[in-house]
Amino acid sequence: MDLGLKGKVAVVTGGDSGIGKATAQLLAQEGANVAVIDKTAEPLKQAVEEVSQFEEALAVQADLTKLKQVEAAKCQILEHFGTVHILVHAAGIIGATGDFLELSDDDWYQTIETDLMAAVRTCRAFIPSMREAGWGRGFCSVLKMRCNPTRRSYPTALARRNYSISNK
Repeated sequence: MDLGLKGKVAVVTGGDSGIGKATAQLLAQEGANVAVIDKTAEPLKQAVEEVSQFEEALAVQADLTKLKQVEAAKCQILEHFGTVHILVHAAGIIGATGDFLELSDDDWYQTIETDLMAAVRTCRAFIPSMREAGWGRGFCSVLKMRCNPTRRSYPTALARRNYSISNK
């Protein structure tokens, strides 16, 4: 399959495992260079080795709940690749579990910071590059939205959208 991604640059968050890793591999197989962001060093290194079998891949270690680390990741990626065309936000946590009335504000904030605000921060970081290039695509993982009475904060924090940028 040819998705027309040859020469495009993709950023995949949460790319050291699961949906993120699989997405990074597929993008590279389709010809995109891929920057893989995650906060765990060893699994990140291993994932990038696998992705780089297809196209160039860059490991970027960052905690996306920290704005300064998102900005540093953006600078590292733009310095290396020059631009970004695709952003896939697959980083996330299940978050606090338990009875709704027993979850504290901190339980909610941890999930919201990771699953919602990290996506907001990465979009703010990379959409300007996509606009400048005149072409961009963004995707947020929402595949774990099945109902579970003990995981209240997770689906709520996943109220995110996909987007597209094109001057053509």
